[in-house]
Amino acid sequence: MSITIKLDLPASLVAQARAEGLLESEAISAWIQEEIGRRSAGRELAQTMERIHASSGPELGLEEINAEIKALRAEHRVNESRPR
Repeated sequence: MSITIKLDLPASLVAQARAEGLLESEAISAWIQEEIGRRSAGRELAQTMERIHASSGPELGLEEINAEIKALRAEHRVNESRPR
């Protein structure tokens, strides 16, 4: 199947695009396929973020985050000081 696309572009842009082969059917087809892939990935990311947000517990405050970091660092220090 084929379609005809008409674009209104400035002459200088047309000249540059034509010189780079960007106005060829293959190049435009590749752009469209890439954009479909990007949009699909964006939708998947948004859905994943919604699932993560829905499944996560209550949000932590800054003090709670700092406490978690300190506890993790202390645990790492203990583990590093143990003989292997």
